[in-house]
Order: sequence, then C-alpha cells, then structure tokens
Amino acid sequence: MLLGPSRAIGLAIVMAVGLTAVAHGDTINQYGGPLGAWPTIWLPLNGLNDPDDGQAEQLDFVGDATNPGGYWAFDQTYVYFRMRVDTGTVISGTYHDTLMVLIDVAGEGVTGRPDYAFAWDTKSADLNQHGLEMQRLNTTNLQWSGTKMEDLDGQVGLKISPPDFSLTGGDGYLRTVDGQLTTNFGTTTYVDWAISWSYLTANTTLAMGQTWQIQFGSIANATDHNFITTDVAGNHNPSDAGLTWGETAATPEPGSLCLVGLGLGCLEALRRRRARNNRT
Repeated sequence: MLLGPSRAIGLAIVMAVGLTAVAHGDTINQYGGPLGAWPTIWLPLNGLNDPDDGQAEQLDFVGDATNPGGYWAFDQTYVYFRMRVDTGTVISGTYHDTLMVLIDVAGEGVTGRPDYAFAWDTKSADLNQHGLEMQRLNTTNLQWSGTKMEDLDGQVGLKISPPDFSLTGGDGYLRTVDGQLTTNFGTTTYVDWAISWSYLTANTTLAMGQTWQIQFGSIANATDHNFITTDVAGNHNPSDAGLTWGETAATPEPGSLCLVGLGLGCLEALRRRRARNNRT
C-alpha cells in the first residue's frame, strides 16, 4: 500500500473502517516513562499482516484484515508505530529479546536495504545497558537472517548518552498493552513506539515527506547487535530469499499534519458519539 501525503490526509478524514483506537489492557511503560498522549486513532499497515508462525509468542508478529498486525500514526512531535505480537500477557520477565522496526528510505542508500531501525533491546534488564535504540545498517545479504544493524554511534557499549535515546528527554517512548482480543489469534499484545521528529532530524536523514519501506523483525534471546533470527512480518521468514518488505507508505508533508490531526479528531469525536449512543 502506497500512501502519498495528500491521500494520507484524505484517508485520515474519511476512512473509519480499518482504523483502531487505543484499546484497553494492562499497560507497561517500558522505556521513557509515560507519554502524555498516545494516539487514539492508528492507521493500519496491512502489508505487515502475518500468520501465527509458532515462534516464541512475544516475538511472533500476527495480524490479518480483521485485526491488523501493524499500524502507525503521526503528529507534529512524534511518529508512532504499533506492532501486534502473539503473547496475551506481558510481565516483567516476558522479554529478554529484541524487537525492531526497520526502515528503507526511498531514494537513499541501496534500494531494498534497511537504512535505519528502531530497536527495543531487552536482553538486559538494566536500561543503562539496553533499551530503546536507534540503529543503522551494519551487514546484509539476500536474506533477513543475514542482516545485522548497529548503534547509530557505532559504540555497542555506550548507552543513553547522545546519540542514543534519552531515558527522560522525550526522544522516544515504548510501551506494551496486553490483553488485546482478536478473531483469529486469541489474545495478543500491542508494542507501541513513539519516536521524536526532532530527534530524527538531529541524528538521521529520516524526515516528514519521505516514502518509507517498513518491516518488523525480531531476535530471540539476544541483543540488537545480532542477525534477525526469529520472525519478520508480512508472512515472511528470516530465511526467505530476498529482503522482503511488508509495507510501503509515505510520511506526511510537514504542513499537512494539522489537517491530518483535524481529520483524526473528527473520527475520534464520531467514535465517542457512537459509543455513547450504543450505551443508551
């Protein structure tokens, strides 16, 4: 699915089917503390839908047309991603692995290879050692299982200090929201990401108005400095031939974000009105 900036505005304003609001469940603020306001409406990334692969549930991306496996949203401050994984409950010991949002920027680098990745590294429980990290390409071949990312500064042992994400500076946030019921996958969990546009502008070439290829990847029981081993989204496996991307979508032009926000606000007001009417 390719969403140009103008179409993204129209989609936000007129399309209610396929959008999801923030759902109820147990929420854990995994990195950055609580964010003041997460999106209430998310746009589905249906190219990231994925069957139950029988992998470790906290790393197994799942989703279909009824309950999509990936979403995103945006405002003037953050770009947001939401991935659905197959585990129904998240507790303090659920994660000791890595989840990744991989991005290939159209017109930059080598087409079809990831330029950047956001990584949630939970191999260590010490946030000063691991956590939410910004990465760039290190190694790749014709398979995701041969693809490895590295920290933006190239310093594996340095965390928290720039250009890593600050724990308290508002650069990035990550939360899990479990207990999400689906039609075909039982109870699942959302892993939600918020990445600051100002951080991206200062440290990367990622910006509004670009077209991104997007993929989700996971690494079992290892840090984000390892090859992608467990799952990739969009009904793909790490060992599949070719770097198969799940979704191609366009970020909004800076001036269009206020219109997108207006459209999403209208949708949210309509959703709440329908909810009140259903109660009565």
